[in-house]
Amino acid sequence: MMPATEEALWRNARRWLVLGSSGSGKTTLAKRLAATCDLPVIHMDSEFWHPGWVQPEKAAWASRVRGLVEADEWVMDGNYSSTLPVRLERADVAILLDIPVRLCLWSVYRRSLSGLGQVRPDLPEGCPEQLPDREFLHYILSYKRRSRPKVLRLVGESDVPLIRLRSRREADAFLSRVESTVARG
Repeated sequence: MMPATEEALWRNARRWLVLGSSGSGKTTLAKRLAATCDLPVIHMDSEFWHPGWVQPEKAAWASRVRGLVEADEWVMDGNYSSTLPVRLERADVAILLDIPVRLCLWSVYRRSLSGLGQVRPDLPEGCPEQLPDREFLHYILSYKRRSRPKVLRLVGESDVPLIRLRSRREADAFLSRVESTVARG
């Protein structure tokens, strides 16, 4: 049984951030959490990329994120640490998928190979799945050393509670507890 305060937090949360390395399972967790809590899901990758894997201008991206977080309810997956402070201002709960690097790499390769040339549902049209390049692999390999400390610092400086899940098993157990809480009404 979970502590009453944790259950109350989940019951009342309407804006969730799902963070973690590429391949950690952010999209999967976000979709399940959104379905369980009857909330809309926002995939930051889908909002960020333009057809042909073109990045938006910084000012346009910052404005887009400010607009996205204004919604009353959401489950938002994606890192984009430059926008994390703005998202934390509106979030009720943050989840960090702190999954081992080897599993993240395996997931990225499996996803890339199985969907090569196809557009995933969490990406915009014109951004087909491709094999990871050196820069993307470096990002995954260095996430725990470079990106995770920044994420932890920013979340720690906010008032947003952090749920840190260190394995797929922990993520599944967490979702089961949320599902049970929601089912009890």
